Amino acid sequence: CTQSKNHQKVITRHLWKDDLEVCEDIRHQRGMKERYQQRKETIERLFGTAKEYHNLRYTRLRGKSKMEATLGLTLACLNMKKYSKIMAGIVFLVCLKVIISRPIVITIVKEKTSWINIPVCLQSEMEMYFHLFYVG
Repeated sequence: CTQSKNHQKVITRHLWKDDLEVCEDIRHQRGMKERYQQRKETIERLFGTAKEYHNLRYTRLRGKSKMEATLGLTLACLNMKKYSKIMAGIVFLVCLKVIISRPIVITIVKEKTSWINIPVCLQSEMEMYFHLFYVG
């Protein structure tokens, strides 16, 4: 069956297989079903909106840098749309990506607040902050 000289088949695990198993274990813990339902209602909806209304389903661009620029502008626009709703006092879930290597933070906004130094749509190595102030 095998082409090896010692007639043994070698099976290797993928580099990220251990991490995937940890994620699966977390997914099946108590209370995670509700969190995944919340994720489905908020984060997945963002990507669906971006794909449907902001031309991210297909692209005519070539090259990673051009697509990153387009994606960055699109996500910046979606973030500004969210922040304008926050400033108007509309209650909804906000998804902030703090740093590229860190997980996404989801917070519930229920009232008008003063926002200072909130990281938005990070597409580069350095942190960028978007300053919003509510005067009420």
